[in-house]
Parts: sequence; structure tokens; C-alpha cells
Amino acid sequence: MPITIDGLVSGLDTETIVKGLLGIQQTQLDRIELKRADVLAEEATFASLEAQLVSFRSSVSGLARLSNNPFERQTVNVSDDTVLTGTASAAAANGIYRLTVNSVAKAHQVASQGYADTDSEITQGTIDLRIGSGDLTTITVDSTNNTLDGLAESINACASGISASIIKDSSGGGSPYKLLLTSTETGADNSISVTNNLAASSGNATKPTFDFGNPVQAAENAQVTLGSGAGAITVESANNPFDSLIDGVTLDLLNVSGGQEVTVTVAHNSEDAVSAVQDLVNSFNSVMSFIDERSTFNEATESGGVLLGNRSAITIQQRLRNALVSVVAGVNSDANRLSAIGVSVTDNGQLRLDESKLRGVLNGSNKNVNRDDLKRLFALDAQTQISALYLAVRRQKLRRRDIRLT
Repeated sequence: MPITIDGLVSGLDTETIVKGLLGIQQTQLDRIELKRADVLAEEATFASLEAQLVSFRSSVSGLARLSNNPFERQTVNVSDDTVLTGTASAAAANGIYRLTVNSVAKAHQVASQGYADTDSEITQGTIDLRIGSGDLTTITVDSTNNTLDGLAESINACASGISASIIKDSSGGGSPYKLLLTSTETGADNSISVTNNLAASSGNATKPTFDFGNPVQAAENAQVTLGSGAGAITVESANNPFDSLIDGVTLDLLNVSGGQEVTVTVAHNSEDAVSAVQDLVNSFNSVMSFIDERSTFNEATESGGVLLGNRSAITIQQRLRNALVSVVAGVNSDANRLSAIGVSVTDNGQLRLDESKLRGVLNGSNKNVNRDDLKRLFALDAQTQISALYLAVRRQKLRRRDIRLT
């Protein structure tokens, strides 16, 4: 028979001893759970910091991009934007041009005679359509499509370069519905031609005919005159987007200018550049504020932020500041640091942009600095360092995830 010794016989309070041992175990579990909560909080914080750095890296990359760089963009200002509008590539040279729009490109339009209704019957046979010197398209009209609406649908279903629509002419009396043919291409060389092999009108079926002698709209080229002197230059185009007159500039003609000159000014687009640099400053400040706000100590609650004393966070801030305030090797000495373009560091470690100074640099206040210099300022060391910081933060986030999982 087994012998048991309880507390009454042994004089030991075994229940208290067991509870004490369990209490020690619970304390250890509580500490582990608290540590796990801290790791979870750090993991979430580094994930948010990673997102902040992605945004910051994007703003730097935008200033360093090879194509469509904000420092290289040109803008076009037009004295009368009801006549024309314009865009310019980086290759466009600054200049002021005076233009007269003599005509705008138009698409050929012709209409048929009037019909009483959209489903009025037409005669059967074939009708050949052509745009300019393009390919011939043959439309067959039979019992399945021998109405005004059916012919329009058949024309639109083929790749003839001609669109068909039914319009209602309010002056057409009892026969207001007409079939309108429109060339999908503008210009004098893109006129519509029709070879009508449909049967003659008979009974209720009427053969559609088109009045080419009186078109709804004649096919016409766009024509622009540059200058007004004896050497004025006149150019034509089949299209209203005009890119053959001024190198790097596309003009979109809207209306004739009625003999009046329109001034077109091509200049550097400083607004995009200022906006891009301001985005950089805002992104940097957002990262700094994010880390600062999570690195403070609250005396009232005697608690510290998630990143308080975190060496990784401190290193990130230091390296970010160094990347943006240090001299960039290999760049014009007049534009090899951000302070040269009006970006300075405030007493609390934030960046501030002096827009007037930046605009002055962009507008040539320093003859030794050009826009290529500004592009290179962001294309070299800063972008590389920021990418490295992004990867470092990502590793910190993943490391804390691994700690949490184990």
C-alpha cells in the first residue's frame, strides 16, 4: 500500500508551494507574452516605416528619372487657347512664335437624300466605298439589311475608314432622315468616294444617293503661317495635331484665327520641378516625424515609444540626413548639394524649401548651373543610399517577424 504524506502529516503547506511554483511559471509566461507584444508592435512599426521609405524613394526617383524628368520639362503658353493648344517635349527650345491659323483639318462628310423613317426600305445590290487612294470596300445589300438603318450598320461593321450615322434634318419635311458618311481621317487626301451599284428605285424601295457636289463638310487640310513678314512660312497638315512646324512642339489646332496672330511661348516648366522638389521635402519630413513620434518618452505615463532607443531607427535618421545634406561627388560644384537649390535643414532636423531660390536656379540666376546639373544631383549617391536604407528597414521588419514566429 503506497504511503502518502500530506501537509497535515509533514507539516509542509504543499498547496502554497504548488501555487507559488505555478505563479513563477505564469510570471515567466507573462513576460514572454509581453515581449511578444513588443515585437509585434515593432514589426508593425517597421512595416509602416517601410511604406514611408517607399514613398520617399519614389519622390527621389522621380527627380532622377531619365525620361520626362521634371527638371527637363517644357511648357507651352498660348495667347488664345480657343484657337490652338500646345505641348512640348524636353527637346523643344525656348522661344516665342507668332502664328496665324488659316484653316483647320476637316473630315469629309456627305449625306444621302431624305427618308421618312430609319427603317425605310432601300434597293439591293452592292455599294463600293473608298477613302482617298485606300483600299476599296464593297458592301452587299440584300434582304437582311435593305433598310436605311441596316446599311448604316453594315458600313460600320466593316473596316472601310468610313463611319455611318443617321441624322434627322429638321428642315427635311416628311423625309427628315439622312444617311451621313464621315471619313475617319481628316485632310484633303482623305475624301470619300462611292461607287453606287444598288438597283434603281422601285416600289417602296428607294436607291440612296449622295450629294458630293454639296458636301456636309468638305475635306480640308490644316494650314498655319509662321510670322507675317516677307519670309513668313506657311505649312499644311492633314491632321490638326501639328508637329512639323516647331521642333519638339505639338500644336493642336482648334479654330481658325480669323487673320489674327496667336502668340505661342515655349519655356521651361518650373512649376513641375518646384512641385517635385517640394514632394521630396514633404516625404523626407514625413519619415523623420514618423520616427520622432515613436521615439519619445511620456513622463506622465512613464512609457516610451516603440522606437525609443532603437539603434536601427536612429541609424536610419542619421543616414537619411547625411544622404541629403552631404556633397554629391561628380556633380557641378555649384549644384552638388541640396542647399544650392534652396533646400535647408531646420533646427528640428526637418527640411525646408525656399521656393524663390529654387525658381531662381531654374530660371538661370546662376549661369554656371543648368538643368542637367540638377538632374544629376539626384541621380547619383542619394538614390543609391536611400535604396539601401529601404532594404535595411525591410530586413528589420522581417527579422522581427521571425522573432515573433519563434
